[in-house]
Amino acid sequence: MALQNVKLEPGDVHEFSVFNPLSSRPDTIALTTVGPEILALNGAPQEVTIIATQYASMTAHAWLDQAGNVVKEEAAFGLVLLQENQQTALAQGWQDNTPLDLVVSTAIPVHTALPYPRQLTQLRFTVNGLDEDRAFVFPPRQRYQDAVLTVTQEDVARFSTYPLPATDPAFRAELEPTPFLQSRHPKIMAQAQRIVRAEDDVRQAVQLLLDWTHQALEQVPTVSVPTALAVLETRTGDCNEHAVLFTTLARAVGIPPRVVVGVVYLERTFYYHAWSEVWLGQWVAGDPIFYQFPADAAHIKFLAGGPEKHLALLKIIGRIGIDIVDYQ
Repeated sequence: MALQNVKLEPGDVHEFSVFNPLSSRPDTIALTTVGPEILALNGAPQEVTIIATQYASMTAHAWLDQAGNVVKEEAAFGLVLLQENQQTALAQGWQDNTPLDLVVSTAIPVHTALPYPRQLTQLRFTVNGLDEDRAFVFPPRQRYQDAVLTVTQEDVARFSTYPLPATDPAFRAELEPTPFLQSRHPKIMAQAQRIVRAEDDVRQAVQLLLDWTHQALEQVPTVSVPTALAVLETRTGDCNEHAVLFTTLARAVGIPPRVVVGVVYLERTFYYHAWSEVWLGQWVAGDPIFYQFPADAAHIKFLAGGPEKHLALLKIIGRIGIDIVDYQ
């Protein structure tokens, strides 16, 4: 609607303010006119205009007909959406009701099998498809040397402990509530206290919270942008819901935690996954889904942050490959 009656000339840039529901604040979307093109649509050539959309550090493309309708779009995960009539669409061969499985279609297959991946203590690998292969360096767990990334499972003997709640101002951001991690909501705070009770040792409290989250939530595939309060009420969800609720409960009792997203290995494939980290003198990975603390070295971290940060994954998904060098 914003571009109605606007003549789109190549190179023109139009900026609009939009509400970002993930960050709960205004954001800016920029539309750049790339130029005209002839597109075959429903068996006939049609003159269209290509628009590039820049939003949240990502770029997508849309093809507009003369009436301003989107007739083609390059969407996330490498998907291309094309407007077609029913007859043409069915003629392409997708005539059943099988849904598109984004978990499978965005997974990263590898040539090397990892026996007993949940017991892995170290994994060395290379990443291809990125301009900067050091993007996944998160020491001390993930390090980079000689063009190889190494994930090393944390050593329990090196963990620090301290009484709760944590008071170090360096972790103020990790202890604050967010629109998705409502750690100061009365229901969240009450549930967190029921779990940890009088325990004030951070290591013991982390284990209690992990135990409860793993046992209390039913593992159900879910397509949503979860909030901790909603997950607490439904008690269902996949890795995102588990990570969000565990992280929020930890914040509610004064443990500095954060949500982590990346990939995890299962049967010659790395699948996109979410887990958590808590501060014990270093950031330690914990996975409520796999019931691991610390998480095994077959968890490769891509970024840290709540659901409001996960749009950044669209720059990675479907574009990278992983080659395993060796493992322990």
